[in-house]
Amino acid sequence: MINLIRTKIKSIQTNLKDFMHGKPFNREEKLKELGFLFDGPTDIIINEDSISVSNPSCPDCESHNVVKDGKNSKKIPGTKKSINKQRYKCNNCKKKFTIKLKHTKKGDHHFTAIKAFAAFLRCASSKTSVSLRMVKTFLMEFFNYPFSHESVRISISKFIPKAKEILSEIIGSGYYSYDEQWVKINGKWKFRQTLVDYQKSLILNEKIVDAVNEDTVLEFFVETLKASPIAAITTDGDNSYPWAIEKLEKITGNQIKHQRCTFHSQKDLTKIINAFKKPAREKYKKLKCQIRLMFSLDNPKTMEKCFQELGEDVEVMVRNLLKKEEKIFTARKIFDSIYILRNNYPKPIVKYIEGVNAIWDNLTYFYSDPNISKTSNPNENSYSYSSGTKRRFKTMKGLEGHFISRAFFKNNFKNGLNFDTIADNDSLLSMF
Repeated sequence: MINLIRTKIKSIQTNLKDFMHGKPFNREEKLKELGFLFDGPTDIIINEDSISVSNPSCPDCESHNVVKDGKNSKKIPGTKKSINKQRYKCNNCKKKFTIKLKHTKKGDHHFTAIKAFAAFLRCASSKTSVSLRMVKTFLMEFFNYPFSHESVRISISKFIPKAKEILSEIIGSGYYSYDEQWVKINGKWKFRQTLVDYQKSLILNEKIVDAVNEDTVLEFFVETLKASPIAAITTDGDNSYPWAIEKLEKITGNQIKHQRCTFHSQKDLTKIINAFKKPAREKYKKLKCQIRLMFSLDNPKTMEKCFQELGEDVEVMVRNLLKKEEKIFTARKIFDSIYILRNNYPKPIVKYIEGVNAIWDNLTYFYSDPNISKTSNPNENSYSYSSGTKRRFKTMKGLEGHFISRAFFKNNFKNGLNFDTIADNDSLLSMF
């Protein structure tokens, strides 16, 4: 750098003070003072809403004697957030410029950080579909870095195995929520399996399979929980789950509580009632509210709404029962008042009530152990995707890798990982 500058600079304007105090004139120090020499590193700086570099240099005269001169705003793909790119002005040649990193070499901090940004934009967006080309365009417009969409894909594909390895090393709390989602790959429907640790709020595993049955569910449980304790698993009402959990008990030697999702149970009743004509639907509105109250004795706000519909007499009765006994017994008494009169309802509702009675313990384990999730909502939250995301991939491996990557980022959001902190996250950068 010094030799390059020496060939470009023919003369330097000096001041009288440069020759005072009995010291000989030092040409290198004068160049450094004018901003033409700098020994320090140049790093990306990510602030709350802007990105800049430390020790920027002018692209024309290579001087470091530059000052900030406003910002350029750019929307981040897949988010509602905009971020500002710092603009600079050179005090020597008066040229204005923004950050340019397109001469970054492979292996240095800038190049690694840009790859991490690419993976974050592609995989961490929760509700908006962000394509490889959108990521490429953002990197070019914002960082001035000539990434191709294929380079983005290759960078992420190398990151996926490391993300999967980190997920597999998580030791669960013992309380889990399991669910599935339909996904379309190359025109064919597949199943996405997801297991979430309810207590730690972590996604433990994601997998794409051709079909869901007792064997595939059991295989997924064994693969994911082989090194973790298992106290309870929450699922919806699919008939394949009881068999799989029973087999899992025999394999692990643990006594596992199988909690059925109370939301799905209420949803089943709603479907039955909605099949009737409108006058009948109004007639059974009270029944729906009783069932909701029965499953919501741990939720004061929902209880208040139910009491407003059911009346003061029901509120007084339920509150008195809760003072004397545990929630699970109060819930059973509410259900008994429904069960005794079940023959007054149409056959579809009678079948539903008898079905609830048959799996009562599975629907109410959460009352005896508050660590158990009473719904599969932890999984539903991770399924907040646009239809485009589920249809964009052509292979099972590609879609599974995308979900694995997103699970990694989602798990690290609680540790402060976001667009603003990527460049400073050494553990993340080491994966690229």
